[in-house]
Amino acid sequence: MTLFAVKLILALILLGSSIFKNGRSLLWRAHKFLIPVSAVLISVFVFSEIRHQFFIWYGNEFTKSFVPPFSPTGVNYFLFGWTVPRILSPHILLSLPAAYLLLFAAKRLNKKYGERFFYPEEPYLAASGILLTGYPGLLYYFVLVVAVYLLTNTVATLFYKGSVRVSAYYLWLPAAIIVIMLMQFYYSGLPWYWLLKI
Repeated sequence: MTLFAVKLILALILLGSSIFKNGRSLLWRAHKFLIPVSAVLISVFVFSEIRHQFFIWYGNEFTKSFVPPFSPTGVNYFLFGWTVPRILSPHILLSLPAAYLLLFAAKRLNKKYGERFFYPEEPYLAASGILLTGYPGLLYYFVLVVAVYLLTNTVATLFYKGSVRVSAYYLWLPAAIIVIMLMQFYYSGLPWYWLLKI
């Protein structure tokens, strides 16, 4: 199973449980564990990918000079020149703090304004979406959510001729699934991808 499959399965499980009433109560009961459990599962597959990369390099005549025990300084290049920027940073080191930052900001904003912006478990779904999309996917994710939410809000305002509250509850995870799929299959066609990629 690949990291892409794990992220997609997690997003689909969260989406499925957020749609049904029983699933929503389950999400609320387990909301504090959504991000840590997702981060642990993603970390397991990230470290498996790092291990796999190490053995690929170890088995090649040219690249084995960059890994221990053949090169004492190769550890620095393998870890800090390849593993951290290309595997660890996009999936854990950048997206996990961004997910917790969004979670903290959304909960604080919601509490300050009397719970009028988000349902109780909604900030956890949004933060899970950021964690699952990784970097630079989280930027595309944020732009997609904001654009679709503004479009939905505009259409709702035009049709209902007044102030109507539109929730983004059912938007967070489908947007994450779309971005995960785009990042897997169409990443080179995304605007600014190569500039944002570490």
